[in-house]
Amino acid sequence: KELYEVDSFVTRSLRQMEMLSKEEWDENQDIWSEMILSKLDKSKLNSPSLDYGYRTDLRRPYTEEERNVKVLLPYEKRLDYIEAIVEGQLKQSSSHLLEFSRGLAEVLPIEALCLFTPHELEVLICGEAEIDIKLLQQATVYEDVDPNAPHVQYFWQALEEMTQEQLARFINFVCARSRLPSSVDKFPMSFKIQSAGSVKEGQDDMALPKSQTCFFSLALPKYSSKEICLSKLLYAADNCNTMEDYDEHEAGAFASLNQS
Repeated sequence: KELYEVDSFVTRSLRQMEMLSKEEWDENQDIWSEMILSKLDKSKLNSPSLDYGYRTDLRRPYTEEERNVKVLLPYEKRLDYIEAIVEGQLKQSSSHLLEFSRGLAEVLPIEALCLFTPHELEVLICGEAEIDIKLLQQATVYEDVDPNAPHVQYFWQALEEMTQEQLARFINFVCARSRLPSSVDKFPMSFKIQSAGSVKEGQDDMALPKSQTCFFSLALPKYSSKEICLSKLLYAADNCNTMEDYDEHEAGAFASLNQS
């Protein structure tokens, strides 16, 4: 699981090799062998626990004769190779994680982190992965908008129609993050639904909602139905850049971006 988060392609390949029969391995032994050797941690190449069935020192330059010979690894040792690859892949980032841990220790008592499970720590820092609409409603205030107005009710009904993935994109649209805090008291500010005052009368169904991510606010036009509201919200969430989409190549465009 941990390796999948680092390199999903390598993980799927290793899982495939684990499931191979001897006949399947032998059929493409050269391909599997080359894949293993390309991913194996160089420090493991001379490990006495790994028998390559060809030569013991794979770090030295190939001789002329060896250049024309492919290394074919035995099927019976494939699980040892896979274990060594997983160990090497996970250790590649150890130095970076160590520096991250030292920096984190400057602001948090990291000795206390062991009191939490990985999931509990993730929720504490990032919030729940599942968007709770009722929690969002509890954290909502209304500015120049009647909370019982039809278009506001259409808005909440539209959110109920969304999948979790669509809800995450909508939350990203209004606050530049894809998760909510775990409880109302942990919201840094209330979610604000505001009047879309700049929309011409009778043109609400043609307008798009506007957000201000720094203020966690949404200017909501007076849509005439839940279906139109849902369509406009999804279009805005799917097509509007936020800080989460920002990179240095968009720096100039981002400065003048008008979210809509």
